[in-house]
Amino acid sequence: MLEVRTLDGNTLKIHQMKGKVVLVDFMTTVCPTCKLASAALQKLYDELGVKGFCPVSIALDVGSAGALKAYGRKYRLTFTLATAKRGDVVRYLNHPLDRPLRVPTLILLDRRGRICTAEVGWKGEDALRASVLNVLAE
Repeated sequence: MLEVRTLDGNTLKIHQMKGKVVLVDFMTTVCPTCKLASAALQKLYDELGVKGFCPVSIALDVGSAGALKAYGRKYRLTFTLATAKRGDVVRYLNHPLDRPLRVPTLILLDRRGRICTAEVGWKGEDALRASVLNVLAE
């Protein structure tokens, strides 16, 4: 289970987003490849949101709420942006505590909330689109 704080101050429980194909994007606002991923997520959300695709970008920056708001405005992101504590993310990903988290890390969940793919690093928009379309078709 992972609970995150959205920019509007609400708590979002990722495991309760069943019925949608959810892409959880663990990122930072200063990561160059995270910016590429954000642009691709927005494009896919514009195209596939009506079919049930729901991206959620979760910033791991220290003091990230302000930076994330500015990031969202700058890149015109309309999907959910949130923050989470590193410890919560580490537990969710079952990641070793003593190792750094690489960003972006993209977790794709099917409509039942099951993890379909987990990618560390940016593989490109085409690969992401193919994964999302595949899960939407299930």
